[in-house]
Amino acid sequence: MRKIYLIFVIPALLFLTSGFRAEAAAPATGSAVTNVQASVGKYYFSITGLASPFASIVMSSSGFFQASTVADPRGYFSISNVFVNEGFSEFCLETIDYKRVGDSLTCIEIEPLMGDGRKDNILLPPTLGLSGKKIRVGSSVFASGYSMPNANIKVSISKDIILNTLTDSKGFYKIEIKDLPAGKYLLIASAKYQKIDSEKSIRGKELESLSLSKLILQNLPRILLIVLLVLLVIILLIILISKKTRKRIRDYLLDKGIIAKKEEKRKLHHEWFIGF
Repeated sequence: MRKIYLIFVIPALLFLTSGFRAEAAAPATGSAVTNVQASVGKYYFSITGLASPFASIVMSSSGFFQASTVADPRGYFSISNVFVNEGFSEFCLETIDYKRVGDSLTCIEIEPLMGDGRKDNILLPPTLGLSGKKIRVGSSVFASGYSMPNANIKVSISKDIILNTLTDSKGFYKIEIKDLPAGKYLLIASAKYQKIDSEKSIRGKELESLSLSKLILQNLPRILLIVLLVLLVIILLIILISKKTRKRIRDYLLDKGIIAKKEEKRKLHHEWFIGF
């Protein structure tokens, strides 16, 4: 009787345990996962704010990954219940727009946590990208990126050079930078949206405006290489032309009978020598 009981019980247990494993392994369907977190710490910390539509946002602290998320179509994002240690007082948020035109990085200080905490209504700095890193004096370059739709954008090039523009309905902006004096610049972008100022970006884009003389000096090896290649091509052409020229001269001499006369003279000379 015991043997018969075990025959029925053991397969039933195996079936149930395999079902539980399948349930645990199978992800929930119909839900998009946008938050990724590292579960280390003592307290919970949450963040809400605005970036740009569909922007990717990564939270880190002391160089270590904490969590990541993707903003919704309106540009709103949230990172909830991140485990942090007691005394947690600073975190950084890196943003990359969905077109990967540019990026931004900001770090925010808070009061050291002695329990669960949160930071709300953060406006992240706009992403920033450049169409070039070096330009010559008199030429131009474009700065572009994303923020909230219809936001005011300010691109600081130096203390005296600041450019302003507005984002479009998708949060995109583009500014032409021209007539920069020779020198090196660090461009920083900031935004203002519905009376909220963006956090300060600590990641700028370097741009160098070069005078013609400096541009030539920096590209001197490349210029010399091009000149050398041109000279080699000219020499090869001269060699080819000289061969053709020699052939033409020879054909001309044959047509005029000059070469034939010389050969005839040699022949006569030999015949005269043999005959006498």
